[in-house]
Amino acid sequence: IAVEGVPLYSNIPQNSQSAAYTTVLADAQKHILHPSADTTARTFTIDSNANVAYPIGTAITFINQASAGVMSMAQRA
Repeated sequence: IAVEGVPLYSNIPQNSQSAAYTTVLADAQKHILHPSADTTARTFTIDSNANVAYPIGTAITFINQASAGVMSMAQRA
């Protein structure tokens, strides 16, 4: 099922990242997981609209699993 081309899910697909990471268009409607196995602090960056034009209403969820390293968020200008 999709609304205006954006897929809707009954469960939220996962993108597990154990390194510094910058979001991409394929991350729309997903959750980004910083797993507990990665105890290193990581920075996850939401790319600028000039580089990645997410449709209005796009949701991305970030999860820092228990015992994972510190997760910082940044936004590329």
